[in-house]
Amino acid sequence: MTDLDAIHARAASLNALSDESVHGQRGGDISVKPWRERSFYVNDPWGISLLRQAGTVYAG
Repeated sequence: MTDLDAIHARAASLNALSDESVHGQRGGDISVKPWRERSFYVNDPWGISLLRQAGTVYAG
């Protein structure tokens, strides 16, 4: 994802940000991991939590 902040703002406007606790933080808040990944969780219309992230490249 190229613009995580814009995606986060859109998810917030749709009231889709997760309220679940993830490692002691609200899942819908953008968190920054030690390896510089930025991520947050949203809930789809069926209540399934989905991770949105930027900064991690999976090479395998």
